[in-house]
Amino acid sequence: MKTSSLMMMAGRFVEENLKKAKDRLLCAAIGVLALLGSTEKSHAQAFGPPNICYNGQLYAYSFTADDPVNPGVSYDYYYTFDGQNQIDIDQSYNVAGWGSTSYDPGSQTFNGTTALVAVGSDRRSFLGISPGLLIYSNNGIGQIYDGATWHNPDYYFIDANGVNVAQFETIPGSSIFQVGASPYYIYNGPMTLDDSNGTWPASNIFTNAPPQVVYVLAQGDSAATVFSLGGTNVSAGNGYYNEELDYHDQSGGYNLTIHRYYNMGSYSGDVAGVVDGSNSFTGLFDPVSQQFSYLSTESIQISLSSITVQTGQHGPPYISWGGLLLSYTSTDSSDTDHYADAANTAAVAINSGSAVSGSGPSGYVSGVYNSTTQTFNVYAGNFFAMDANRNPIGLPPGLNIVVGYPGFAQDILLSNNTDTFIKSVDYSYQRTDGNWVNEYVNVPTNYWYLVADDTGNYTSQIYVTTDTATTSNTIDAVAGWPISNAYPPHIYLNTADCVLHWETQAVYSFGSSPPASGSVNYYTTGNSVSLGLNWNWDNGVVTWTWYANGYGGYWDGVSTFWGQPDSVRIALTPPTSPLYGPAQLYWNGTPLNYDGNASLAANADAYTGGGIRIQIDSAGNVSVFVGNSNIASYTGSYDAASHLFNLGTGNFGTISGWDSSGHVLGTTASNGNMDIPGNVLSLGSWQNGSGESVNGLFLSFTPPSSSVSDAEVRFGSTIALTDWIWSRAVTDGSTSHMSAMQLDANNRLLLFAPTDDSTPKVVLDPVNGSSFNGPLRVMQRGDVSMGIFQNGPQPQ
Repeated sequence: MKTSSLMMMAGRFVEENLKKAKDRLLCAAIGVLALLGSTEKSHAQAFGPPNICYNGQLYAYSFTADDPVNPGVSYDYYYTFDGQNQIDIDQSYNVAGWGSTSYDPGSQTFNGTTALVAVGSDRRSFLGISPGLLIYSNNGIGQIYDGATWHNPDYYFIDANGVNVAQFETIPGSSIFQVGASPYYIYNGPMTLDDSNGTWPASNIFTNAPPQVVYVLAQGDSAATVFSLGGTNVSAGNGYYNEELDYHDQSGGYNLTIHRYYNMGSYSGDVAGVVDGSNSFTGLFDPVSQQFSYLSTESIQISLSSITVQTGQHGPPYISWGGLLLSYTSTDSSDTDHYADAANTAAVAINSGSAVSGSGPSGYVSGVYNSTTQTFNVYAGNFFAMDANRNPIGLPPGLNIVVGYPGFAQDILLSNNTDTFIKSVDYSYQRTDGNWVNEYVNVPTNYWYLVADDTGNYTSQIYVTTDTATTSNTIDAVAGWPISNAYPPHIYLNTADCVLHWETQAVYSFGSSPPASGSVNYYTTGNSVSLGLNWNWDNGVVTWTWYANGYGGYWDGVSTFWGQPDSVRIALTPPTSPLYGPAQLYWNGTPLNYDGNASLAANADAYTGGGIRIQIDSAGNVSVFVGNSNIASYTGSYDAASHLFNLGTGNFGTISGWDSSGHVLGTTASNGNMDIPGNVLSLGSWQNGSGESVNGLFLSFTPPSSSVSDAEVRFGSTIALTDWIWSRAVTDGSTSHMSAMQLDANNRLLLFAPTDDSTPKVVLDPVNGSSFNGPLRVMQRGDVSMGIFQNGPQPQ
């Protein structure tokens, strides 16, 4: 053959094979596009399984086509979702490139390897292998611990939606396991756990879900207490699982716990709780039947269903006898209601005719029951009916003392400093919250009293009885002795509001027979002022004392304090008038009145008006505040004797002190120019015949008005007999003066010589005539008429 022919044949062979390779690559690309374009196929594979799991990846069936290289040979083509990897199975079920490995459609397994596993058309279930633990999760699936051994997934891949698919084949039966943060499960055979929706299935260890609500009825309660599931704590190990369920009541307190146990195929549980604050109980709980049993007390009922309170036919809901609570128990064949306490130490029967009989630690009882009023008429003390809420029925009003234990407050010691006696409790009963109420009836009013503790010692604070003839008074001492009504809430030390601070209270008791004493402190805001109040009980007499700032005195226990110094006011009410300054102030003609609230806030006399606030404290210190400012514009002092102020050299104008009768006590002017907006300036003061303080001198101005055209300036005195004297200093700066002119009380004008003010030189007297001590010279301007005569005949 010619060389040229050989070369031509070789060229054709290469061209044909390149064309076949291109066709095969084109088929592969079409397969990947078809795979990526849809995860569900309208047609099935021809030779292999629906999908294949290999090396943690899912190879999804894409299409079936002839091999472009070997026409007549068909293949099922499988691709990973990224199109990077490919597995082909031909029409003879052989896996291309895997040697003798082939697929068996009958068993849905691959012969010759375990690396390839068939996956169903749902692309989530494995085919041809033994069922085991199949898990779907959006999170990665790692090892599983069964309490003894760690297990790796036998088969694993991630589907097209990002869901992790894993199957475990080696989990032992009855294993307790957890997948990541999932609940705990027990493996008893093939099972599927699907977390692909974000939620793990509930635990299958117990056939019943944890109870969400538990009802507990204590004897004497009108309704069951409802406990709601609030928290779960679990622990697990090799073949065991413990679950603690914590429940809270309506108040939010976690007062009930249920345990559920699983251990190697057996189930058990228990319960423990507290109801009404003090009734504790324990018992067993069956997680399978969800029943409670072997409760530690017969006074408790507990159920996962609501509990109905049973009541009698002829008697009240409850009976209280000597502090014992008796609940309805049954009605017998003779139509008689029976009541008993939780310990069965007391029993009472009420028949259809309302006859009452019974016995208990307090003795025997007999009498009748009035169903209309729900009251008893029996021969027994401390015996009464209670309603469904365990409130007493038909008891008279009185003094109720609430305590946490039945032994407290069994008697009280009373005194009004004349009469002293001990009174024992009349009625006592336990409330639904577990606390005890001790009631005293016919207690006299306005007696001090002390309360005995469980040993009989009077260790309480001191209290005062109130009128309980129509309304009960309650002292709740469960959390400690409450604020005593014997102490006033406020004591006013001058202008300081001293407030009761109960946390400082103290009691000093010396046993079952006083003396006893107690105290409490009072403070102002910021604790700048303090005062103490003490009481002492000895031989039936209660004495009150007070102390403050190094001095002290007595209090009558009602309203009056005595023993305080002259400059100190102590009272139960705030002051209504100034303590340190005058009754009223005028600031540049603006009236300022005493302000009680501002005085208490400042602990000083405070005067307000016209946007001005002036404060005078106990030491005479003065602060002047202008506008709403809290910074003093002027400061200084006040002299209570002269009623004058010293506000420094500032140009403040004038400030005057007035008494309660409207008289000026004193006026202080600033240095420099002084403007007085008011129309009256008054000076000095004196006591009139009525004992009132009256200003002495005034200068007033009256402007023109519609009826008077002229203004008036008046210079006057408030004393009828007044001498008006003009004088000058003898020498410059001297305090010695000489009179120059005087207008005396008789309206005579006296003029004095410059060097002698002992005798006036000129006296102008409008009544008796004027006189001149010296010549009277008249200028040459005309005649001066002198003397008189009668024209005509002389009189006979």
